[in-house]
Amino acid sequence: MTQEIITKLKDDVNYYGEFGKQFLSYSNIGTLLDNPKEFGKKQETTSAMLKGSFFHHLMLEPEKVNDYIIVDCSTRNTKAYKEACVEHDAPLLLLQKEAEEIITMVEAAKKNFKFCSEVFEEGNTFEMPAIKEIFGQMWKGKADVVCADKVIDIKTTGRFREFNRSAR
Repeated sequence: MTQEIITKLKDDVNYYGEFGKQFLSYSNIGTLLDNPKEFGKKQETTSAMLKGSFFHHLMLEPEKVNDYIIVDCSTRNTKAYKEACVEHDAPLLLLQKEAEEIITMVEAAKKNFKFCSEVFEEGNTFEMPAIKEIFGQMWKGKADVVCADKVIDIKTTGRFREFNRSAR
């Protein structure tokens, strides 16, 4: 049964959709620690989360980048941006300038030999889900990169100086 669940969770539609909602995840940990009254409520996507997701997909799952709607607007306050959100029935869209900045960041990361040789080493697997019961609650997680001797979790941050504390 566990292997069937894990196989199902490999599909993002199941992982992030209704099927996956039966499990707690990493995002629930932050809510439990920082604001327990909000636990169980739907978490809204922030621009930082959207940009991090775009970075992640560019690095590890470039075939999913075409799913992003990118709008060429100066800010999210413009009429054109708001109309694009309505048109695409999306609460948040990626700005062209953000996409370009992230593409530059991914290109720089891919030029880092040590980083890329570890991430893209032959035999590594990507986006590997797992489940586990902890104190009577079922949890899910996805490892970005599973290597023979380690797990790599790719993270982005807008607050570099605070990253070491938030990454704990």
